[in-house]
Amino acid sequence: NEWKLARTICLNKSDNPAPTTNQLRPISMLPVFSKVYEKLFLLRFNRWTTKMNILPDQQSGARPHQATTSRVNCLLEQITQSQRYNTFTPVIYIDFLQAFDKLWQQGLLLKLNKLDCPPAYLVWMVNYFTSRSLKIDYGGIESVTINVNWGAPQGSCLGPVMYVVCHYDLLQLFANPVNVHAYVDDIAIVYIPSIHLKCKHQIIQIEKEINSDMQNLLNYANDWHQPLNPNKTELVNYHKAVQSPKLDIYYADVKILQTNSFKYLGFNLDAKLSFRSMIDAQF
Repeated sequence: NEWKLARTICLNKSDNPAPTTNQLRPISMLPVFSKVYEKLFLLRFNRWTTKMNILPDQQSGARPHQATTSRVNCLLEQITQSQRYNTFTPVIYIDFLQAFDKLWQQGLLLKLNKLDCPPAYLVWMVNYFTSRSLKIDYGGIESVTINVNWGAPQGSCLGPVMYVVCHYDLLQLFANPVNVHAYVDDIAIVYIPSIHLKCKHQIIQIEKEINSDMQNLLNYANDWHQPLNPNKTELVNYHKAVQSPKLDIYYADVKILQTNSFKYLGFNLDAKLSFRSMIDAQF
């Protein structure tokens, strides 16, 4: 079990000499041999997921030969194509609450079994999750050993892969899965109004579509124990000449904040796609 024991150090993110738990950044350090062993398993596991074509094309995270820029490029292309018709293009940016820490291990194993995962891989996964523990080191003082029965181990190369495989079917919840862009747990959903409708009818159509997707997402989050953070989930209405309408979008009775800019995968995407903030940051 020494290979399953993580040492977690807590770094103070603030200037407070007596920080609260919210002001600490935990960093988990796993045994070296454990990480090598994970990598060897991951090479074989990735070959299986690729062969079975499990992950959707819209998911670029935790996959070889794909990067954040490839997903951002796809998102920008879809927004600009929609703007050719001089209409507004809403995009919902989803924020999951502690995505890796909240990963439901039993749910992952259930889905792997549903996907006809090789039995040897399932047995390996069960053993991997069993009897995991950690010790917290703060200022050189160690805590007692704490058992960990939930989530993906922080700092493991398997964590992101386990997450995307566990939620391989998430994108199918939405009305138009091809309009969903995902990089591990960073998800952006593009909504394109019908060009055959007047503006006020476009607003009604879009609000109905987005709120329906939010309800489906809420049901999924409850079923698979993967909660969202509605206070950090945001909406941006991309537009050029047209006025940006205010939309009433709700998740679990919490109204989604509509902003003029959002930082997605390191890119500040403002409502007019001017990239002004990114340019100003460089000069």
